[in-house]
Amino acid sequence: MPIGDDKGEIIIVYFGLIFLIIQTRPKKEGINPGSVFRSRIMTGRNKNMSLQKNKEILLIFVRAPERGRVKTRLAKAVGDEKALALYKQFSKASLDAAHAWAEQGSTASGQALRQVWICFYPQEKLDLVTEWLGRDHIFWAQSGAGLGERMAGAMAAAFDQNAVRVALLGTDIPQIRQAHLGRAFECLGSKDVVLGPSLDGGYWLIGARWDRFSPRLFEDIEWGGDSVFSATIDRCRENHLTCARLDLLRDVDTLADLEAIENKKTGKARI
Repeated sequence: MPIGDDKGEIIIVYFGLIFLIIQTRPKKEGINPGSVFRSRIMTGRNKNMSLQKNKEILLIFVRAPERGRVKTRLAKAVGDEKALALYKQFSKASLDAAHAWAEQGSTASGQALRQVWICFYPQEKLDLVTEWLGRDHIFWAQSGAGLGERMAGAMAAAFDQNAVRVALLGTDIPQIRQAHLGRAFECLGSKDVVLGPSLDGGYWLIGARWDRFSPRLFEDIEWGGDSVFSATIDRCRENHLTCARLDLLRDVDTLADLEAIENKKTGKARI
């Protein structure tokens, strides 16, 4: 399935759990292929590579920034245009924290031991996402029948790329900071799974170790409901996985959430 623009073309080929991303030569002169997408080839799971695993990968789940398609519950109160602007603002908080975390993971020789992947959706909106975020990122197209399947697939793909620890982060937590991410990966040094609970009953981050990862963490979950966190804890227990819990943070889905965040910034008490 080709995805491209006049600057070049990305070809994404899926074959079961195996996927390949190839960048073709840019169609315009003067564009350095190495500056467009740092990610060249991603292949499926190879258990023989386990001894080489040495990376930590943070996946940021984003949706293409389209008016009327993002923050839809919040848009009912503030309008589509403001909801889109807030979505971009909140996403920037996640990206800033992620890149600050990644910069702390280089070796003395400059080797990057931490990566940030932008996992975008829908698959056909790559051009819109790169227009928004720029091209100097590692991009991965979400695929799957539902959110749980897309999350499981993204984490499995990161483990295929020799990650020893992987975490997945959303884009609606304006409170997120580099320290939260550092703590998440630190917890995976001793626990199988890490979860960052949110006030609405969901979670703002989930992470796992490569040798204890199970797609069952994402099965039988009522996504968007208030039992996502508790159901995921149940999946951990059922699969004998130890779990660390991070700070409780607020994701912003409604006007009440937005007002609570703004009041906290200004120090005002909500009446």
